[in-house]
Amino acid sequence: MEEPTVMGFYDFPRPHGTRYYAADLATPEQVQGLFDYCQILRAHITAAGWIFLLERYGLAELYRLDRQSGWYDDPTLLDYCVTLRDLHHIPLRYLTPLHPYLPAPPPGTAGA
Repeated sequence: MEEPTVMGFYDFPRPHGTRYYAADLATPEQVQGLFDYCQILRAHITAAGWIFLLERYGLAELYRLDRQSGWYDDPTLLDYCVTLRDLHHIPLRYLTPLHPYLPAPPPGTAGA
């Protein structure tokens, strides 16, 4: 039987922390809670976790949850896309329909 994919990690309780799986991110409130932990650098969302969140909630809903959380201070959805692309290396196909409007990635980054 295949192990469930870890979507994110939270530092507490110590010493092992908490792993987040798809079932732990089934509601917008749970996602916002994880974003809150990420904001204070106590949690991390894996690459698989970002893809899961984008497929389940969509870009606009994640942006809304992020605005409520205050994790990133992106004033527009387009700015949020740039953040996801540059900091989390989100593939462009998940940033549609906005990806044609994204500025070029910084030189030497994965998106370049």
